[in-house]
Amino acid sequence: MKKDTETQEKFMELRAQGWTFQRIAEELGVSKQTLINWSKDLKEELETRRALELEALAERYWLTREKRLELYGKRLEAVNEELERRIEKGDLKSKAQFSTAKLFALMVQLHGLMEKEHSEVRVLSEKEQESNRSYREMMESLPYLPV
Repeated sequence: MKKDTETQEKFMELRAQGWTFQRIAEELGVSKQTLINWSKDLKEELETRRALELEALAERYWLTREKRLELYGKRLEAVNEELERRIEKGDLKSKAQFSTAKLFALMVQLHGLMEKEHSEVRVLSEKEQESNRSYREMMESLPYLPV
């Protein structure tokens, strides 16, 4: 039993790192079908681990969400200032490097990036994971009723 628990733990670690079922099966010496079954049984915990793994990678290799929002915000502020300057001067057909139309498009794009970054990823607590697991098991145990 202990080996099974240790193997499942290693499976979750590797799966959270993005390994394929085939690669994990070869690494752990466990059938792919067993891994798929474990994946179904441990869905919430795997999702949580994957979210944590992605967050760690983002912090290591990419700017954190806060830093990206700050960066996008600064760029958006600069675009808005340039647009305001052009509007005040009546210079909407500027011969500058970026046309006014491109600046407006950039402003919209930056708003979209900021909106996307603003949505939060939430890690489920163990209690929430257990509740979701119990609910899923209950739903799976209900008889199939055709619509």
